[in-house]
Amino acid sequence: MNITPEISRNFRQADRTGIEVVSQLLKHHYFSRSYLEERHTHNLEAFLSSPAGKTDFYNHLHRRFDTFRKTIIPWLNDAKPLSGSTILEIGCGTGSSTVALAEQGSTVYAIDIEEDSLEVAKGRCHAYGVSAKFSSVSAVEIGRLFAKQHLILSFSSRLWST
Repeated sequence: MNITPEISRNFRQADRTGIEVVSQLLKHHYFSRSYLEERHTHNLEAFLSSPAGKTDFYNHLHRRFDTFRKTIIPWLNDAKPLSGSTILEIGCGTGSSTVALAEQGSTVYAIDIEEDSLEVAKGRCHAYGVSAKFSSVSAVEIGRLFAKQHLILSFSSRLWST
């Protein structure tokens, strides 16, 4: 799908300071002990220095965001214009998709069960100058809290596999 001028003119850029803040938030909040244990290491710096760690970190900092902007946003906007839409994003993770949706003029309610991921998502939104409403909510609470939303999105991490 092609990125239209209507979509691309809404892209926002974070300055170096904003990217550094998101980078630090990822290191502090996202790359947790359990994340590292899944990769059979306990040393964050050693992991991030390895080829796999560098790739993983780059993907979390940049690639997911770029992929979402270039593939998912045009597709969604073609189905329903994002500007002025209200979106409930289930499992927002570290906010790559949240920023991409919000910069298109959507009101985004971003939820995730992981508080650490929400901290990164909030920082990412701040770095890109967009806003979203964040909640740590379980699946059981979704219907009660967000029953009147118009568009509900949930993305599997498999979408982002390398």
